[in-house]
Parts: sequence; structure tokens; C-alpha cells
Amino acid sequence: MKTISFLALAALAFCGLVSPASGEATAGNTLPASNNAFALDLYGAIREGDHNIFVSPYSISVALWMASTGARTETAQQMRRVLHLGTVSDYPALAKALKPPVYRPDPGVFKLADAYELSVANALWGQQGYPFKRDFLGGLAKDFGAPLQRIDFHKQEAARKAINDWVEANTRGKIKDIVPAGMPDPDTRLTLANAIYFKANWKDKFYDRATKEGDFTLLGGGSVKARLMHRVDNYRYADLGVAHAVELPYKKDASSMVVFLPKKRGDLASLERALCGGELRGWEKKLASRRVDVKLPKFKFTQSLDLTDTLQKKLGMGLPFRDEADFSGMTDAEKIWIGAVLHKAFIAVDEEGTEAAAATVLMMVGRAMAPQTPPVVVHADHPFVFLIRHRSTGTILFMGRVTDPSA
Repeated sequence: MKTISFLALAALAFCGLVSPASGEATAGNTLPASNNAFALDLYGAIREGDHNIFVSPYSISVALWMASTGARTETAQQMRRVLHLGTVSDYPALAKALKPPVYRPDPGVFKLADAYELSVANALWGQQGYPFKRDFLGGLAKDFGAPLQRIDFHKQEAARKAINDWVEANTRGKIKDIVPAGMPDPDTRLTLANAIYFKANWKDKFYDRATKEGDFTLLGGGSVKARLMHRVDNYRYADLGVAHAVELPYKKDASSMVVFLPKKRGDLASLERALCGGELRGWEKKLASRRVDVKLPKFKFTQSLDLTDTLQKKLGMGLPFRDEADFSGMTDAEKIWIGAVLHKAFIAVDEEGTEAAAATVLMMVGRAMAPQTPPVVVHADHPFVFLIRHRSTGTILFMGRVTDPSA
């Protein structure tokens, strides 16, 4: 059965990075602009077909950003170019800017509440006994809150469970089994993960009694029945020529969902081309308050994506996935590269508001190491012979034995 094609445009990434008052970026403009440019590139790369789409560009970019801190030379340049990072590297400032403002829900009670729920967590698992550079680990722990956890990737199912359990716990149970059976590869040296959870109530909720079953037109023709929420109110709206744009604010105007609706039924492709091609640049400035009759379907779905090929073939990040990649900032033990980038996202929209969660798991692999054998035990607790030699010539300078070290 065909699915609803709804252009949510990753509202938590787009709306969470702007100031609720002015719409200007709160982290110096550059970081939100970088994230949003990557968001549009990513959307353009995965939009083929007529299926639902929902991703968190923020989650994906943070996981890749963490990996890029261990990249060097052209590998680092390519990753930062695809992520539109330029010379920016202040993740803590961005994370701080995303924190929800607080307000007093009840004027008569001195009790503050967050305007929305937002939880972002990062994690790092490294192969037991594998040497990573101290500066790399220290940077991830300090800037991204991701201290190293040791794990044995050769115990595949145990490693898979540890990663999946962490993701599930940090997305309030919304993202499960992001790492499928058969992964991670036993040659995995390092796994980086980001998890994000978002929940917000509408500033003006849709009333249950106004929700009616109606027809939702599909891209290929025909229709399906959907529960359509309905509200007539003042919203920020813009006529973009090819589409209507309406901003639906959440509590205290601290975040919002922006809906882009093609004016011509079935012509989503024109809107997507205009949006991803930059033709609608500056749409935020065109939004202005006016009375709008809004209908929006209730929906809930989960999407899983393996972004390994997308990042390489469509976004131009090929080098980090090849064995000639330079991740010497992580380790000098061997050549390592990105083996897989997995992403999974969940969204639910109803009369009360929106709940969304996403996670990204990035796995670094290397050439297969020889199986590790138990160490040889050499306990010199009984008589032994020893010698002292000149190494380059092999000349024995001293030789002796010890039969009683206390004599």
C-alpha cells in the first residue's frame, strides 16, 4: 500500500536551531546555517520515490562531526565540506543554544517548565585493548559528552545489544534495534552514536472534535482515508509561488513545525526541487501573520536508513569510507575508515503536539587483526640465567644467573 508523502523537513533540526523571538540563529549564525545546508543536501539525496521520509539531520551531522575530529588531511576536509562546517568547531555552543527556555505555565504558582523537551546524548564505544589517541578521546569527552566505553566487537551480539540498549534508553524507547542482526562487523574498532528526543505541545492545540476522517490524495493518484486535524487561527504564512508555507508554533513559540504544501496536487517534486535547489532561499523572511485555515493529518511512523551509500555516492563523502582514509587523529595502530552509518527516526503528530526521536550510529572499521592469544607467562621466581649484550653487534657484554636473589 502506498504511504503518505508528507514534507516534515525534520522540524526538530530546522526549528530547534533558531531563536524563538527573532528567527535568527543563536549560535552565531554559522552553525545553524551549516546544519540546515546539510539537511537540505541530505533530503535531496534521499527524496526519490513516494515513501514517507523523516530523518534528523542534526543527529547525523553530530555523529559525523564527532568522527571528523579524528580525521586529518583531505579526509577531514571532505567531511567538513559535506557538513558545511567551514572552520566552525564549537559544538558546546550549539548544544547550549538548543536548550529549551523555561516559562511559568501557571501565573499563580511559582513553578517553571521547559517550553519543550529536548534530550541529546552522544556515546563512544572502542574495541577492548585498542589504542586510541588521548587528544581524540579527550576532545569527544569534553566537547561532546562522549567518554570512551570499552567493548568487545568480536562478541557481536553482546556489542549489538549494548549499542541498541543505549539508543533505546536515550530516545525514551522510541528507537529500537538500530543496529540490525549481523552487525557490528567483528573488525569494528570504534562506534560513535548520537541520540535525540524531542517533544512539544502546540501553542494552540487542535481540538479533538474538529478532527474528521477525510481523503488524502496520493502522489500516484487515488487516495487513502486519514484523520485530518482542523483549526482556523492566526499563523505565520507565506506564499512561495510553488507552495504555501505555514508555521505551526509549539508552546511559548520556542519551536515550531513549518509545513510546505504544494499548490498543485501531486506536484511535490517541483516543491522539493525548488527547496533543495535554493530557489526558495529566504522563505523564513516571507512569513507573516494572517488568518489560516489549516488541516493536517495525524500521523506516526518510523524510518530506518543505511546512509553509507548515500553519503558516498550522492553527497560526495567517499574518501572517509575507503581504506586510504586518514583518521590518524584517532589512532596510529593501523588504517581505519568508516564502515557504516545507520540512522533511524520516529515521529508522531496529533492534536496535542509532536513527539520525535532519532539516532545515528557510525562504525569505524580496520583491517582484520590476528587473533589474540593468551600472553606467555614468564614469572622469574626461580633460578634463571641472564645476559647483557650490545644490540647492534650482538656482543655479549655480561652473562650470569640468579639462583638466590637475597644472597
